[in-house]
Amino acid sequence: MVREHYLKHSRVQQWIDTFIPFGTKGLTVSPKSMEAIYQNELKGHREKIGELMLEIDALKKAEAILSKEEASRAE
Repeated sequence: MVREHYLKHSRVQQWIDTFIPFGTKGLTVSPKSMEAIYQNELKGHREKIGELMLEIDALKKAEAILSKEEASRAE
């Protein structure tokens, strides 16, 4: 990689030495923060389910109205 991108080996090593501690710290997650992440995801999923249920209800009502209109036209 060093030769391919014309970088100094010391510069790449410096990036690695900087990344490892911060990457390790970023990967460690406390159980409380995991619970918060799950709760946040759950909240988002529940909101989406609510939106989809409203959409389904609206489509069912529209279908019922259109069915009545078609039935009245057929007569």
